[in-house]
Amino acid sequence: GYTHDNVTNSENITLTNAGDYLIHFQMPLYTIAGDNNIRAEVRINGAVIDGGVAAQGYIEDSSGAQHATLLFSGIAAGVGAGSVLTVTATREGNAGTVTVPAGTFGQIFVERLATTANIAALRGNQLVSGTNWNPAAASSVQWSTQDLFDAAAYTHSTSSNSHQVTVDARGDYLLLFNDHLTAAITRPNSIVRVQVNGVTETAAEVKSHMIRNTGGVTESSGSLVFLIRDLRPGDIVSVTSVQEAAAGTINDASDGLLFLWKK
Repeated sequence: GYTHDNVTNSENITLTNAGDYLIHFQMPLYTIAGDNNIRAEVRINGAVIDGGVAAQGYIEDSSGAQHATLLFSGIAAGVGAGSVLTVTATREGNAGTVTVPAGTFGQIFVERLATTANIAALRGNQLVSGTNWNPAAASSVQWSTQDLFDAAAYTHSTSSNSHQVTVDARGDYLLLFNDHLTAAITRPNSIVRVQVNGVTETAAEVKSHMIRNTGGVTESSGSLVFLIRDLRPGDIVSVTSVQEAAAGTINDASDGLLFLWKK
């Protein structure tokens, strides 16, 4: 279960039971302070979880652009009983007031996974082509760490063709993706796409990686929740990244996250 009080220490969510937790949150933002970015961090007992960052809160305050939304989807693996979940916010750009727009609110969803059956939760920090997440030609993310992995449902190696995750059973698969990127170039935007057997899934893409590189804004992030329908044994899931805008190097600032769950 969970313990939470809307008045006293309302920032804290106590996770009563040990286990692995699926976490989603969204936070709408508003400001009239230009070139501002907010970085949110998902923390367990004060420590940022692996890959637990959202940084797509950039607001330029130009031509009426005064709103943004922070999004995160990922897992906290191996959480101890009684641990405290929080989400913190930090300025990553110019000074100025950033608020949640009047009449709206942020939202967090937390689910303890009853089992790790049919689940693969992976992390990676580079592409097949190298460490630059902004390549001219699309390249796949290499998944070098398995946080949760059901070997009866998936085939995957962290050392050989680590960019490929093969499903071993027919069904629909819930996919979550999150990344956190940084660059010292102006207005790059890498596009992340989900592919099955080398073919991009329609609408399974992230385009929120623009980095303004002014006023101290050098980070961005992307988040995706997507249902892949009717995968069959032997189908291969991969995630690619490719340059859309300015050329140059974009590095990972935190591990990228991939979560697959056969439904």
